[in-house]
Amino acid sequence: MLLLRYLAACLRYRDGAARRFLRSGLSIDERTQRLREHWSPHHERSRAAQRRWDATGLDLAVLGAGRLYDFDATTLPPRFRRLLLFDADPSCAPAWRKQIPGTVEIAPRIGDLTGCLTRWQRVLSANRTGWTETLQFAAGIVQPPNDHATPFRADAVLSLNLLSQLPIAWQDMMEQHLTRRFGRARAKSNETEWLAAVEPGGRWIVEQHLRALVDSDATQILLITDIEYHDHEDRGARIMVQPALYDVPVALDGYTLDWQETWLWDISPLGAECDDYGSVHKVAAFAFRRANQ
Repeated sequence: MLLLRYLAACLRYRDGAARRFLRSGLSIDERTQRLREHWSPHHERSRAAQRRWDATGLDLAVLGAGRLYDFDATTLPPRFRRLLLFDADPSCAPAWRKQIPGTVEIAPRIGDLTGCLTRWQRVLSANRTGWTETLQFAAGIVQPPNDHATPFRADAVLSLNLLSQLPIAWQDMMEQHLTRRFGRARAKSNETEWLAAVEPGGRWIVEQHLRALVDSDATQILLITDIEYHDHEDRGARIMVQPALYDVPVALDGYTLDWQETWLWDISPLGAECDDYGSVHKVAAFAFRRANQ
């Protein structure tokens, strides 16, 4: 079913980058339905954090809006005149118009918020060097200037479980490139090596997103993100805990932290998608307010 939906959507979206984000979005959509029992508590905790958030104003920017599964479409929209909805998946827009009250103006924004993933993919695709050179190239890949324009300005910003997904998108892009160039077996057996090569880029993406939140000039910011991955291996006999944000501190210059909440998301229940593997994410909501407000 997912493949059929993807192929049908590809007839509408011809751009290669759009198709990659489309495929990712449809995969999340499929897993949301299939793992509803396990994902719904996370979605509700996310919406509850938004209800606790007291932000108001003219414009609300929602970064990583997706299909609004974890967005409180009842409480937040009436507080604002306009919603700026951002996502890289071009097929999200119809869901936005169906779920947001008609009294609220919607401004869809489709594209890559990092400013680099699409460009990095093109650079990688043009690279035809060997394995070692490819990893060296990835580790030092040219990054956009830190002062590039922030693509959003709003009175309030909600970063909706996006921050930790951005470096994963970079990892997925690199894995696909290595698989195409050198074969799935080599990419799999050398996973630790190539993951180390993409770490500088992943860390930069996390730091860049935090800078972009500051540059948005919003009075209030609610940042919801994974902060830890708890991977259950060997049928749960081993639990590997990894930081989701490369140990980058979750702090915004010029902002104070009003409150913080954490919860667990059973994102891949043990045995549900793989016989001997499961994963639980630790999620946090950080409510920031601009200093002296």
